[in-house]
Amino acid sequence: MRHVTIDIPAPTFAPVRKRKTGLLETVGPFINSNQRYNRHAKAKMIKAWRETAAKKANGIPQFGHQVRILAHIFKPIDTYRFDPNNLADTTKAIVDGLVDAGLFIDDSRQYVLGPDHRWGGKGAAEIVLEITEIGAPE
Repeated sequence: MRHVTIDIPAPTFAPVRKRKTGLLETVGPFINSNQRYNRHAKAKMIKAWRETAAKKANGIPQFGHQVRILAHIFKPIDTYRFDPNNLADTTKAIVDGLVDAGLFIDDSRQYVLGPDHRWGGKGAAEIVLEITEIGAPE
């Protein structure tokens, strides 16, 4: 059974000018399900995460069996309450990038269980995936 760890650093995004106020707003690196993003801004974030994940997976041989993914989320600050599961949109983009890179045959339940989200700790903004092969597809 194979076990692979992939560190995926958060891409950086340019500030966005708010339509109502005209003020620049910093865009956080993670796609949070509690935020209401402009669809164009969200699409750019998804693309950046997907491309970053595909680049990091380049050269890793494809998993032929079902895998379990554990996503460890690291943030630069930990002084506020945080629900790791709110970043499911971020990890969905990452898993799609891994499929694009050919790491998995597909991201359906037959091949991928998870990702399960965990707080990784204080550190540079990134998501570290632990991918463990668990057996033949259903």
